[in-house]
Amino acid sequence: ASRSLAPDGRQYFSYAQIAATISSTVPAVRDFRPDLIIAIGGGGYIPARMLRTEVNLPILAISLELYNDATRTANEKVLRKQWFDESPGSFGALVRGRRVLIVDEVDDSRATLQFAVEELMA
Repeated sequence: ASRSLAPDGRQYFSYAQIAATISSTVPAVRDFRPDLIIAIGGGGYIPARMLRTEVNLPILAISLELYNDATRTANEKVLRKQWFDESPGSFGALVRGRRVLIVDEVDDSRATLQFAVEELMA
C-alpha cells in the first residue's frame, strides 16, 4: 500500500504497514529480553498490544501528556496523567528491578520517553 502525505506534511501508514514494522522489531525485543511492556497512552497502546501478540509479555499502561490537545502546543513539562498502582502485592509493584520495554507511537522530542524512564527509575 502506498503512503500518503497530508496537507500538513504528516505521513500516514496502513494498519498492515504498522503491523509489519512491529513484527520486524520482534528479534531485537527478544534479544533485549524484557519482563514486561509499558505502553504510553494513548498512541502507544496499539503498537504495544501488537507486539504483545508476538512476544507474549504483560502490559502496563501509563498516560503522559506533553502536548495540550486544546491549545495544540507543548506543555512546559510532561504531565503524569495515569500511572500504575505500585503498592505491595499489586502487579505494578513487580516493575521494580525488572527489565522493561517502553512503547510509544511518537518520539519526536524524547521528552515523554525520558520522563517515563526517569519516573520508572525513581
